[in-house]
Amino acid sequence: MIKEGKIGVSEAMFLVVVAISNRVFFTAPAVVVKAVGTSGWYMALVADLTAIVFFCFVYLLLKRFPDMNLIDIFSVCFGKVLGFLFSFLYAGSFVIVCGVLLREFIDVLKVYVFDSTPLSVLAGSVLAVIMAAAFLGLETIARVARMAGFIMLAGLIALMCMAAPQFKLDNIFPVGGYGFGKTLFEGLTRSSAYSEVIVLGIVAGALQGAPHIKKAGFSALVLSGIVLSGILLGVELVFPYYSLQELTSPLYELARIITFGTFFQRMDPIFLFIWIITTTVSSSILFYCAVSSYCKAFKLSDTRPVIIPIAVIVFTFVIQQRDIIVVVDKLIEALRISPVLLFYILPAAALITAVIRKKKGGEQAIGNS
Repeated sequence: MIKEGKIGVSEAMFLVVVAISNRVFFTAPAVVVKAVGTSGWYMALVADLTAIVFFCFVYLLLKRFPDMNLIDIFSVCFGKVLGFLFSFLYAGSFVIVCGVLLREFIDVLKVYVFDSTPLSVLAGSVLAVIMAAAFLGLETIARVARMAGFIMLAGLIALMCMAAPQFKLDNIFPVGGYGFGKTLFEGLTRSSAYSEVIVLGIVAGALQGAPHIKKAGFSALVLSGIVLSGILLGVELVFPYYSLQELTSPLYELARIITFGTFFQRMDPIFLFIWIITTTVSSSILFYCAVSSYCKAFKLSDTRPVIIPIAVIVFTFVIQQRDIIVVVDKLIEALRISPVLLFYILPAAALITAVIRKKKGGEQAIGNS
C-alpha cells in the first residue's frame, strides 16, 4: 500500500481545477472555435454537464467501496487479470496525457518565447521539476496546486478585466455557431476535457471518505466549467471567430494587446508567470497519477524507484513528436474519445459489475476477489 498521506477538500478540488483549466493557455480555445464557431463558450458548459453526469458513476463506485481507490476496485470488480490490465491502461493513459500536455506547452513556448532553445532542453527542464514533485509526494503537490489555483484564477480574472475595453459583442454572433446540433454533439464528445476529475479516484485513499470526494469532485467540475466557459467567451469577444481559430495561444495573444496608457502595455510577462506555474503543477499531477497507478497495479509500496523510468518514457514520447501540428491534429483529437472510454465508461462498468456481483466494502470485497 502506497502511503500518500492525507489532503483536504480544497486541496483535492484544486488538483482537479488546475489540471482541467490549464488547457485554456494553449490551443484549446482555437480548436473549440474551429469545431463549433461562436458557440464554443456554452459548448464548454454542455461538456461540463456531461462530465458531471459521468462523475456521478465514479462517485457512486467510490462510495460503494470506502477507503479504496479505483485501481483496487477494478481488481475486486473485474478480477485480478482484467483489473490489472485496466489499471495498467490507466497508468499508460496518464503517461500519454502528461506527454501531450508537455509537448503542447513546449511547442507553444517555442513559438512565442524560446524559439531557438532545443526541445530536449525545455523538456528536460520541466521534467526535472516534475520528478522532484513526484519524489516529494501527493501532499506537497496538492498544497502547491491549491496555491497555484488561486494564482491562476486571480490572473485569469485580472486578464479578462483588463481586456474588457476591447470586447465586441458582435463577435459572439451568430449565437448558434455552426448549428445547435453540432454544438450539442461536440459538447458531449468533448466532455473528455474534464476527464482529469478521475484524479480523485486514483488518490481516493488520501481523502477522508466519499463525502470529501463528492464535495471536491462536483465543486471542481463546476468551477472548471465556469473557468473554461468564461475564458472562451472572453477570447471570442476580443477576436472574431475566423481569426481566433488561427491563433496558437489566444490567451497569450490577448495578453500582448492589452494597453492602458503609456506605462501599462504588454502584459504577457505576467501571463507567462501564471502559465508556467500552472502547467508545471498540472503536469506534476498527471505524472504522479501515472506513477501511482503503475505502483498500485503492481502492488508496489514505494513510488520512488519508478519515477525516473517513467520520466524517461515521458521524455521519449515528448521528443518523438514531429511538431505542434501532429500534437493538435492527431494526438489531442485522439484524446477526445479515449479518456471518455477509460476514465468515464470503465468506472460505470465497474459499478454495474459490482452491483450485479454484489461486491461491496473494503475487506470483504478484497477477500472475495
